[in-house]
Amino acid sequence: MKTTKKIAVFIAFIALTLTSCSKDDDASPVTFQEENPLTGFLQTSGFNFSKNTSSNPGGEAEMGFSFIPKVNGTINALVNKTHVANSNLKVTIWDKVTGLAIATNYVNIANPSVELVTNISPVSLQKNKEYIISVKTQYYYTYQKQNSASQVYPVNSGNITITGSLDGNPNQMPNLAISNSFTGDYSFIFKQTE
Repeated sequence: MKTTKKIAVFIAFIALTLTSCSKDDDASPVTFQEENPLTGFLQTSGFNFSKNTSSNPGGEAEMGFSFIPKVNGTINALVNKTHVANSNLKVTIWDKVTGLAIATNYVNIANPSVELVTNISPVSLQKNKEYIISVKTQYYYTYQKQNSASQVYPVNSGNITITGSLDGNPNQMPNLAISNSFTGDYSFIFKQTE
């Protein structure tokens, strides 16, 4: 009788254990929010103190910022605003280590001083790898901190760490560090993938 009772309890325990397990198929998929790192960066760094329109008297230059994603993800859109119309604004994403362009898109800025979000084919980014986004333009905004103070990098903004503001020759990866201002407006929409 004791053996029958033990077997019954054992069977009941196994049945209870099996019915309480959940299936992985029933789990809700994780959805990640899209984010634009520029807004958080300007606020955290203090570069939102003043914003002025600027132009490069020598013609077009390649302006950008370097960044490191904290997670794997994709750039799904570009965010741009200039104070002058530009039907062919060149925006490039660079691998900072190799200096190679990994994506180039042309954006039509038809309405000056209006932020434009342009969807693009997703550009995959690897966690902890450094990239640069740049625009080739003569006209841009210049952001400064109070008293034109310099910025110490890096600056975190969501899942992106901004590691520097850069300037350079057109059609080349920008490599001249700028510490007392930040040029804009150009950024991207990033979405974590895992």
